[in-house]
Amino acid sequence: MRDTFPFLVRLGLDASADAKDIRRAYARELKKIDQEATPSAFQELRESYEIALQWHEHHRPEQEIDAHAEPAPEPVPEPAVQNKQEQVLDDPYQLANQAFEKFSSQAADLVERGPAHLPASWKRLLQGGLNDDTLLNLTARTLFEDRIAHLLASGWKPGHEALFVVACEVFDWALDSRRILQFGETGAKINDAINEWKLFEALHPNAYSTFDQLIRFVRETPEPERMAGRKDLMVFHQFAGRFNNWLDLIIDREILEKWGYAVQAELERSGPEPATPVEYMEAAPPPKKNASSWEWNSARNWPLIFVIFALIRGFAAFLNAPHEPTHAGPPPARPQAAMPEKGPSQERINEIASRIDYKWPRNTVNGEYLVSYDVFIDADGAVLGMNLLRSSGNKDYDEAVKKAIRETKPFPPGTKTRFNLRYWVNIKRDPEPKGKPPTEAQFRALQDEIFYVPGSAVQAGELKVSYEVELNDKGKVIKLKKVQASRDPAFDEVVADALRATKAFPAGTQRKFSMVYSRNVGKL
Repeated sequence: MRDTFPFLVRLGLDASADAKDIRRAYARELKKIDQEATPSAFQELRESYEIALQWHEHHRPEQEIDAHAEPAPEPVPEPAVQNKQEQVLDDPYQLANQAFEKFSSQAADLVERGPAHLPASWKRLLQGGLNDDTLLNLTARTLFEDRIAHLLASGWKPGHEALFVVACEVFDWALDSRRILQFGETGAKINDAINEWKLFEALHPNAYSTFDQLIRFVRETPEPERMAGRKDLMVFHQFAGRFNNWLDLIIDREILEKWGYAVQAELERSGPEPATPVEYMEAAPPPKKNASSWEWNSARNWPLIFVIFALIRGFAAFLNAPHEPTHAGPPPARPQAAMPEKGPSQERINEIASRIDYKWPRNTVNGEYLVSYDVFIDADGAVLGMNLLRSSGNKDYDEAVKKAIRETKPFPPGTKTRFNLRYWVNIKRDPEPKGKPPTEAQFRALQDEIFYVPGSAVQAGELKVSYEVELNDKGKVIKLKKVQASRDPAFDEVVADALRATKAFPAGTQRKFSMVYSRNVGKL
């Protein structure tokens, strides 16, 4: 028997490896591969893994028998019991359940002992679970990921605001929505929350800080009817309307429901506020001494709040899109009737495409590369930011598209404050032809076989025709494709006939090549 095999070398193993070693090596090597960028490398690794398992199964009796040792009597389990044990050990559902139960137990300890609010703590916990031997099975690994998604979608629990961020990073949910959308309705809910979270993270730093304080105030105020003012409730009403899926994952549902009831009671009591832009909201009176409140309602931060609202003026148009009933009183005077919002024009989309500055490498794998962005603009039409909805798989191309969108001139009035833009290219390159191109001598020989007499209607000047030529394995022309026609179809046919009738090209000539023929026609 050989000392080693190519499939074992690919996994970094020798002939003494058992099935457990093979699975562990596969998981290790898999982490080193970008499956989208290098699918061939992934396929090679997968084939080595499967062949290695088959090899181990075939040679296991040979490895386990020691001809020089006396076999020691061992208790042999009943076949039915043994088969049942093997099924349990190999059942991906059982493996996923074991890993999730272990994770849940460790998560409970983390919440009890702390610090459960730090993403680093959850990352160590989740990564440790994924590195466990029970999840070397790829199906079990996916089932475990599904359990984590269901755990998050079932509602907030202590520490979940950090676990959500970590899971998005570890499982690549935020970069590739296909990873999370494979889990059906649960995955769709998580994906919506991710998009809302991305939008929140893309806010101006001052706006981000302000709304982050609102989130903390909501968490710390389980009785909003007693402790929150009207301004708090109205801002929460607007904020929750835009980020409801994400808030459901990071704040206790019971608290969210109480805030919802408090908002409804306030609306019934005092009616909705007019759709006033956020930057014009006044600061609320200072809170009572024994009442907790977030900084929006603090009198000493009055100047800071006005600065913050001025900075987020553009985002206000997005955040305050009409979603409340019409105010009972007369509407505020407007200089002109509201224009129906519409998406970017095709002319603008094409203009952005013309500025995508990216040159695809020659070794790019054939296929369609599509990138999609969720774009939001301010009241003046300038781009505020964008979220990556779908990556093309080529980060440089994604960045080039993002740059072209960001640097576009302001969109005209009436454009939606939020819209999607998609750009794609379809790479389809023929493989480099093997062999040598035809020589100049062969071209000249063909020229000599072309007998053309121009008709009286053909004007003086150059006639030029180009053909793509395909040869069979014996060097004979089997296919012609006219790439560029001349002014005289008769000349084109004469050239084609000469190509078909020419003798076989020598061995080693490229199977596909282009040939151009020209003839100057004098005055008759």
